[in-house]
Amino acid sequence: MRFIGAVMAGLTTGICVLLASMLFRASPAVAATVPPPVTLPVVSVTPLIAAPNIARKIIISSAWLNNCGPVNLKLESNDTAQTGILTVRVSFAAIEPNVVVCQPILGGDSRLEFDYTPKAEGVLRVVVVTDTETKYGEGNVVTSGAGKARSLVDISGVWFDPATSGSGITFQHNFKSDDVSFGTWYLYDQAGNARWYTMQNAVWNQDGRRFEAQLLESRSPASSCTVDVPCPTASIPSVRIGMVKVSLVGDEFSRTTPLLMKVDAFSSSGAALFSSTASRLTF
Repeated sequence: MRFIGAVMAGLTTGICVLLASMLFRASPAVAATVPPPVTLPVVSVTPLIAAPNIARKIIISSAWLNNCGPVNLKLESNDTAQTGILTVRVSFAAIEPNVVVCQPILGGDSRLEFDYTPKAEGVLRVVVVTDTETKYGEGNVVTSGAGKARSLVDISGVWFDPATSGSGITFQHNFKSDDVSFGTWYLYDQAGNARWYTMQNAVWNQDGRRFEAQLLESRSPASSCTVDVPCPTASIPSVRIGMVKVSLVGDEFSRTTPLLMKVDAFSSSGAALFSSTASRLTF
């Protein structure tokens, strides 16, 4: 019996040692982590809009946890002419999970800067990623033609004003090419009738965040359909009734100060008609 007990004890000890060895080998080593930013990095450009072959300063700014920000920055400009994307890769020091002391942020500042000179007119999207392929931020480098003002923001999409539910604005904007935009504004008048307007021939201000456009109303002759059964009706030529002034407030890539569109309509004589402050609808 003593012999059997000794054998059983030995087997139990061996199995425990084997399991411990297997668990030890299977446990991964503690990996260095990338500290998350306290605020989402913001990509800004100085000057905001410029002609081709003018040097631009691209600035990436944020507040990083425990001041453990990037220690290296690398510009990857392969195929930017074809893809329209400029990738900026930021590297961090190897930070262990429980260590709060790290190398100071590159340059001793919370901002990372580098110079870039676009060679052609258009829009270049800037995407900031880490060594682990995590997207950290994004922005745009907008390059205008000689003597031509253009937009700083792509206004394509559906915009709505919570104060006027049921009304809305849509824009189709060739932001990355010729900058032409076409907008529709659908709303109800004081009598509850649906009204349709288009915004055409936009002319942007030099700051790229304001424009003026012609305001035209779309109408149709009386429908031959019954009152309870609406049907499509051909429109008559649109009538220009005035102009609109549009201004953009906020940041396209910000979560704290989202982009808003302030739209004001005026008659041909300059009298104020109606206005709206709209947010872009996201899906």
